[in-house]
Amino acid sequence: MMEAKGIATHVGGLASFWAGLPRAVPAWLESLRRSSRAAPPDVVVLEESEAGLRLVRVERSRGAVPRVRVAFRSVASDLDAVSRDLEERRAVAAMVVELDATGRPAIAALTGPDIVVRRLSMPAMHPRDLRSALELECRRHVNYPLSEAELRYEVVPSALSRRDVSVLVALAPKRRVEARRALLASAGLRPWVITVPAVGLRAELERSGALPDGEVVAYLDIGSESSQIVVLKGRDIRFSRDLSFGRQTMVAALRQIVVPGIGTIERTPEAAEELLLESGIPIGADEAIFVDGVPLAAVGIMLRPTLERLVRELWNSFDYCNEQFHGEAVTRVVLRGPGAMLPNLTAYLQGVLKMPVEAADLGNGISLANASPAGSGQAGAHDESAASVSLAAVPRGTLDFLAGSGSGPGLGWIVDAVPAPAVAAAAAILIVSIAVPAEVQTIQARHRVSALRGDLGKLAAQSAAVATFRAAREDEARLKELEAHLTGSQIVWSSLLRDLSHRVGRDVRLTAVEVVDSAPANAPSSPPGTAPASLEFRSLKISGLLRTKDEPAEGVLAGLMRSLGTSPQFDQVRLGGCERVAPELSSFTLTVRLAEGADVR
Repeated sequence: MMEAKGIATHVGGLASFWAGLPRAVPAWLESLRRSSRAAPPDVVVLEESEAGLRLVRVERSRGAVPRVRVAFRSVASDLDAVSRDLEERRAVAAMVVELDATGRPAIAALTGPDIVVRRLSMPAMHPRDLRSALELECRRHVNYPLSEAELRYEVVPSALSRRDVSVLVALAPKRRVEARRALLASAGLRPWVITVPAVGLRAELERSGALPDGEVVAYLDIGSESSQIVVLKGRDIRFSRDLSFGRQTMVAALRQIVVPGIGTIERTPEAAEELLLESGIPIGADEAIFVDGVPLAAVGIMLRPTLERLVRELWNSFDYCNEQFHGEAVTRVVLRGPGAMLPNLTAYLQGVLKMPVEAADLGNGISLANASPAGSGQAGAHDESAASVSLAAVPRGTLDFLAGSGSGPGLGWIVDAVPAPAVAAAAAILIVSIAVPAEVQTIQARHRVSALRGDLGKLAAQSAAVATFRAAREDEARLKELEAHLTGSQIVWSSLLRDLSHRVGRDVRLTAVEVVDSAPANAPSSPPGTAPASLEFRSLKISGLLRTKDEPAEGVLAGLMRSLGTSPQFDQVRLGGCERVAPELSSFTLTVRLAEGADVR
């Protein structure tokens, strides 16, 4: 009897030891975790653009500027999904070999209209309940099911209110995250982080000690094809948005220059880009200068609509931040990227925005070891690599779409951080733990069963109430559905127009949307006591313009009709007409019928 009590005491002591072990982890393990999440000193960054794929290897050493090596491969944009995926895999594999980067950790950023970055204000709640609340709140910010999205968030510290909590949320489609992870892995790289560009900017500013402490600063990264605006106050990312504006947007505006008294001067894309880099934004006395027979005053006139569109986007973004953060307005603008160093661009924006505007000289902090033979040339190569250098500073776990995805309970950082001897010691401890008597597991299982039985008894009454409530809600839902069927339906135009806006490509601009066929024109009235005549389906007549610079109007129009045809809101798409109105502009008219299962209430 005494021996049995001794064994039980021994087993109970072992159970207490193993149950309390997680709380006894020393402080150095937390330090190890932080160091394992820091960006590696040798990392590869993958960037995607309309021109192709760009792979940048960034090597950092203590006290030296980052050493950057660049590789580029063009990828045709007219390939189907399967062919493009195969071509991208071949291109990345070739660039990995070129940069000798096999096995290196890789970072990528996702951009586009389906990538959502938002600041949300939520009621203060327990951390384990916050994700569920965010999933409910984020349903209205995406146009695809939230079950198909990866959601990552970080709580923003704030001392303004204890009843609310501010959360920075990032959403991305799971298929895009998985496709990017598979692309990196197929080329022999080790996927490290997949995040959003705003996190890369913050990481680079934090590494260089240039975070705006107490000042609200807007960073405008002007890329080759697109741009991004990020508003920061310290580490607080207050706003992030992609803009369909880049250096090539201004180049396209200079392909045809109207010169008074001479006519229209056509220029090749290379000549237009050279003119833009040389003239910049003509201001004041510069407008009287001639470059290759073209007055810079005419250049300024051609660039004005594009620049005014950029300024409108900036003002809209600043107004949104001012409204969301109770008057804490943007006080300074910093230009980054390949388009930031255009002559007179800072002076033009400063004069229009009425606030300080400066251009960040990013090239001084980069040692460019090579240039891509298939890239866009040497001009601006340092600034084009600056975005990659920023992403290379991103630590693991910061709005990281890879964190928590895949196998394992989120402890993959141990594999990268713990050295081999420590792994061997941990393995020895695990082997010893296997020898612990089975009574330890039995005691723990009994405690769990007892606790679960107690919880089950408490929930019995609540379960009956929930069943009654669900039955009542189902009856209410059936009655509402019957009422809607009997009284007719009303189209939720906000949902329909949002879906329509997401299906219009970059080469299409809508000018008019009107409702037709709302009811038969000469339908006789129904006799008393009979069912009313059924109404025709409503249709929309859509008019707009097509930009035919990159492909013929038939291709652009076919893509638009295919996109509309896949919408759950429409079931018929008919072409009304299409005619050319300018050398690179055509007008069109479409008629789409609202689907029977469209969003109505």
